[in-house]
Amino acid sequence: GRMGSAEPGEAHLALSFLNRFALLKAQAKEYVRQSQARLIIQSLAERLAVKVGKAQIAASIPRLLEALRAADVKTGYAAGNLLNLLLAMQIDASGLDFSGLNLRQAFLRGMTLPNVNLRGADLTHTVFTDCFSLINSVAINSAQTLFAAGTGAGEIRIWNYANRQPVEIILGRQRTVWTVAFSPDGRLLASSDDQTVQLWEIDPNADFVSQSNYRTLAGHTSDVHALAFSPNGKMIASAGYDQSICLWDIESGALIQRFKGHSSYVYSIAFSPDGQLIASGSDDQTICLWDLQSQKCRILRGHTGRVYGVAFHPQGKLLATCGADHSVRIWDVDLGELCQTLHGHTDIVRSVAFHPTGAWVASGGYDETIRLWSIHGSDAEGVRGEISQILHGHAAWVRSLTFSPDGKMLISGGIDQTIRLWGLQDGNGQAHHILHGHTNLIRAVALSPDGATLVSGSNDNAMRIWDMHQRGAVQVRQMLLGHTQMIRTIAFHPNGHIIASGGFDKKIRLWVKMADNWQLQYTLNGHTDLVRAVAFSPDGALLASAGSDQTIRLWDVASGRHLHTLAEQCGTVWSV
Repeated sequence: GRMGSAEPGEAHLALSFLNRFALLKAQAKEYVRQSQARLIIQSLAERLAVKVGKAQIAASIPRLLEALRAADVKTGYAAGNLLNLLLAMQIDASGLDFSGLNLRQAFLRGMTLPNVNLRGADLTHTVFTDCFSLINSVAINSAQTLFAAGTGAGEIRIWNYANRQPVEIILGRQRTVWTVAFSPDGRLLASSDDQTVQLWEIDPNADFVSQSNYRTLAGHTSDVHALAFSPNGKMIASAGYDQSICLWDIESGALIQRFKGHSSYVYSIAFSPDGQLIASGSDDQTICLWDLQSQKCRILRGHTGRVYGVAFHPQGKLLATCGADHSVRIWDVDLGELCQTLHGHTDIVRSVAFHPTGAWVASGGYDETIRLWSIHGSDAEGVRGEISQILHGHAAWVRSLTFSPDGKMLISGGIDQTIRLWGLQDGNGQAHHILHGHTNLIRAVALSPDGATLVSGSNDNAMRIWDMHQRGAVQVRQMLLGHTQMIRTIAFHPNGHIIASGGFDKKIRLWVKMADNWQLQYTLNGHTDLVRAVAFSPDGALLASAGSDQTIRLWDVASGRHLHTLAEQCGTVWSV
């Protein structure tokens, strides 16, 4: 009962114990951390709740934090342990002052900490909720130093592979980044969020991506959903909703060839290891094998629904495909014949990947599982595939899969807004690491004029302020709470010190930066329906807002006063 005791001596004894040991290792392998949370943190929290009582513990926390500050402890785990225990006991941590304290090993993923003061706190090894949306595509570079994801929030997110820390965010031009791919030498990252292909340069020494793109490849007439670099890194293929496959020269940016053979959307493409063939999977239920020299196409038929994924065996003799018919199929590339159909998934299979040794195929999809299939043999007559392992963990469908080049890790991205790294050597079927996104779908992001601050708003009614100058550890600096429903739009004032936000609660909120913190200044009432868009005038004096009530409203920024309503619109206003 020491934590709840009013005796200073006992409080210091409790702090001394909590300071010596980390009750939880926040950056441990996921299944290890979950065991620590269950066996140590949760067990201790339950005992404290019974012996001392939640109310008494909650009342004692401010005094314990002051005691820690007074002791001027620069090392140790006390503050981080206290915060982990508070969250496990579901004690409201809002307004607590952790400033200047050592928050080592606090695990704050998925947690909201309104008005908690973290100024000057040491956040080494503290794990926060990262800010990303549903994952459309994942990729890893050949040197195995970086991995990237394209998200439904219009971002390209890049992490350090060794420590899983974020190193870069690139904001796309549209609302969704459909696909990302690294060049074989790791010097380029390709992405698409519209009808073009964007190529971004990567500094091989600094391991970061230039925010100014190296080249834009334009030629498609609809969204691009698939990208693949040639094995020699000199070409890139793209495909999408215009039913065509474009082959580009990377150095010149010239369109080399446009292949047309599918009668509907193309969802996936892959180069053969020798670079002579491109395989494509389509909504028309077929796979096309394109010979780059003859420019002729062989069609593989067998799927009874759209084909979502294609992947070549590392020796190039086999092709794995997956689709809406719940199946994974293995094909002989030379003969164009079906070798085997692998059944097991209970819903659409969205992604397929070959292990670097060719010994396994991984598949994932709408049934929220990832299946590892053992592949024996490498020709049409001798191929035999069988289920090896089923990986559970995703809470929604699996969108993308890729193996690490050394074959030790499988990376998966899902609609549940997580990226999971699965260790393949221990065979326990547990994710080693999980990167969590926002606690709900991100609907709005805005970058400050100086590029130093990113603000995001989501379906959890919260806005998060991110410090973009913390290279290698982009973290939440502050959470802004005030909206009572989902946030739909965010804009920065030209001076970068005011943020406007609007959403489903029909209100606009103006937030002002005071010292290092953002505070609510005005709540603007007037709209009678969802606020879809806000924009500041170039001089910053006026704010325009628009939404589903079919009006555009002008506001005085300095006073928050409503100036004028334009009601001549004939329907919902989507943008101002």
